[in-house]
Amino acid sequence: MRTIRDAKFVPQWVDLTQEHPAPLFGHITRQYLNLSYGRHPLQAVDLYLPEEGNPPFPTLILVHGGGFSRCDKRDLSVYPGFYALREGFALASVNYRLVPECRFPCQIHDVKAAIRFLKGHAGEYGLDPRSFFLYGDSAGGYLVSMVGATQHGSSLGSGAAGPEGESCAVRGVAAIAPLINLVRHYGQLERVDYLSPALHRAMLEESSAILADYLGTPKGRLGALAEKASVDTYLTSAAPPFYIQHGTRDTIIPPIQAIDFAGRLRGLIGGEKVVLDLIEGAKHVGTSPEFIEEEHVLPILRFFRTLL
Repeated sequence: MRTIRDAKFVPQWVDLTQEHPAPLFGHITRQYLNLSYGRHPLQAVDLYLPEEGNPPFPTLILVHGGGFSRCDKRDLSVYPGFYALREGFALASVNYRLVPECRFPCQIHDVKAAIRFLKGHAGEYGLDPRSFFLYGDSAGGYLVSMVGATQHGSSLGSGAAGPEGESCAVRGVAAIAPLINLVRHYGQLERVDYLSPALHRAMLEESSAILADYLGTPKGRLGALAEKASVDTYLTSAAPPFYIQHGTRDTIIPPIQAIDFAGRLRGLIGGEKVVLDLIEGAKHVGTSPEFIEEEHVLPILRFFRTLL
């Protein structure tokens, strides 16, 4: 069984001497680090510009996962963004406030504020504000899906804004192993048939704890907040195009979440604007190597190119 260390890495982009693979940034000449889009220390974004090409650049805004409570904008989750840089995109890697200090919906507000900040400073950094794309994995996949679904306004509100008058609308979204429907998630995870009994119990317990922490409710008692925090609740025909990627043997978020999501989106915005990419045999992003390999990242970037 392949692990994350078995991924087909570009050697100059990763340090494999540590316990966990760590991205390297020395190959990027133009770096603007810890740009603040809010008052909290975690409300910051790292911006990287391509080595070649002329501005303004289309921009990939990458949102890390980590169960809403951990990880960072310079963790391995940034690695797929290096392909975007090579393909002529600017890369913005976003941090956001974490659980338990901050719960739903503040992480969604933070991502929106980061988009507005980048649009407000697009001229300064050579970005094309009309060509922003979101990419997020796991919890980050949920956040970018929520931002995409609510980018034209919703009862969630917009949270702390960036420069006055800037929109948080994006041209397209890539959701990698996203949680979409919190109401149905636990029951769907109960019904998966490819986990050992011990792992199944552990994943059910972990999932229950993560969602309770995110919403600030007792475990197993998410209540009405589960619907309010579900992407499905906000889907309309105004949603942007989506590329949805999921492993068929995901241990944390069952692939039926992605399948159902793609089906609903196709009914709302048209089949040509939705790609469902199921990676056979892959587990959850962050544990399976496929999600950070070129053959699975480049199709996303090609999809985004068609939207320019």
